[in-house]
Amino acid sequence: MKRLSLLLPFVVVGICLGAEQRPASKPQDNQPTYHGKTINVWIASTDDRQREQRRAAISDWVEEIDNDAIPTLAKLLKDKDSYVRREAAYGLGQLGSDAKATIPALTELVKDRDSDVRQAAVEALGKVSPETKTPISVLTELLKNTDSQVRLAAAQALEEIGPEAKTAVSALTKSLKDKDVRVRLAAAQALGEIGSEAKTAVPALSELLKDKDVQARLAAAQALEEIGSEAK
Repeated sequence: MKRLSLLLPFVVVGICLGAEQRPASKPQDNQPTYHGKTINVWIASTDDRQREQRRAAISDWVEEIDNDAIPTLAKLLKDKDSYVRREAAYGLGQLGSDAKATIPALTELVKDRDSDVRQAAVEALGKVSPETKTPISVLTELLKNTDSQVRLAAAQALEEIGPEAKTAVSALTKSLKDKDVRVRLAAAQALGEIGSEAKTAVPALSELLKDKDVQARLAAAQALEEIGSEAK
């Protein structure tokens, strides 16, 4: 008994030390937390009184996502909140070709009633599908959209794709005469990125050198240089 009494304080101290060294427990599902709630709670929330907090939580989460988030982002493309749909499209675009399985959903989102959502969907398509023919044809068709923001986003997305977008040269050439100077500029930049395969656009680009907008003229000159010696 005397030996046990002598050892007891050391046993108690050992137990306490062991407890202090034990790592803090983590949430079972390892979900990030925003404003005191996990992201899944915010995503599932239907409380309009917390709409702004939900938007902020989803925006913060989108900045930190990895490929595991793709299924959730795909579902959010159909969220009732246009802000969330836009953020979901943005997030998928950030993941690039790893999110190519969402191309059909993004293509459908191009028809969204909200202009900002349509633009985000178009931009995402350009980032997730650099080697996929279907989105290139979709983007090409969108160059004729009545919404100038969508036309602009389509031209910028085709620029992002680069030489693989050579089938869009004819449509981009027509866009050099778009009434929106931003679209004309973006079309010229896209043709420049496509390179020598865009040589049929040389006459139209040469005409753009006379544009009243200085940025459009500079873009035309740059595109002609990038297309190569055949443009001179």
